[in-house]
Amino acid sequence: PTVEPYNADGSVKIIDPASIGAYAYEGFQNPLLLTKGVNKSNTIFLIGNVAGEYDILSNLKFRSSVAVNYNNYRQNNYIPSTASIATPNGTGSSNNGTATQSQAQQTNTFFENTVTWDKEFNENHRLNLLVGTSWQITKSNAFSASGQGFPDDTYLNNLSSAAVTLPATGT
Repeated sequence: PTVEPYNADGSVKIIDPASIGAYAYEGFQNPLLLTKGVNKSNTIFLIGNVAGEYDILSNLKFRSSVAVNYNNYRQNNYIPSTASIATPNGTGSSNNGTATQSQAQQTNTFFENTVTWDKEFNENHRLNLLVGTSWQITKSNAFSASGQGFPDDTYLNNLSSAAVTLPATGT
């Protein structure tokens, strides 16, 4: 590094891009300022399938199956109050910290029912008929909420501590 990471009092130094001959849009900042940031995610994924078969007659079978794919994704981000934020006009402030929490959930369910008739007439002739139906449904939802203005970068950086809540989005 060519710029000291700390001020004389031991606090982390905030680098002004102009002081090192750079433009604001180039994104220069002290990496130590980002250490209080949070970027955590959690995914739960389940794939399951159950099937059953019943012999109605010796040559007539009924089969039913259901399959479920489930996915739940959660993301928590926190940009500390000391970090510079990219904007269309260069860099800006994180407004005393910016937090975002989002979640997406999707359930895909598939049902299938079939009836099979298998008849052998002699050594050289066999007939196998399959009749069935299937049905599939996908349900999904997602949301994202953000807030700005946190009293502390380390402990009070969840959405409930935000001074300003930003409009949430959802699908």
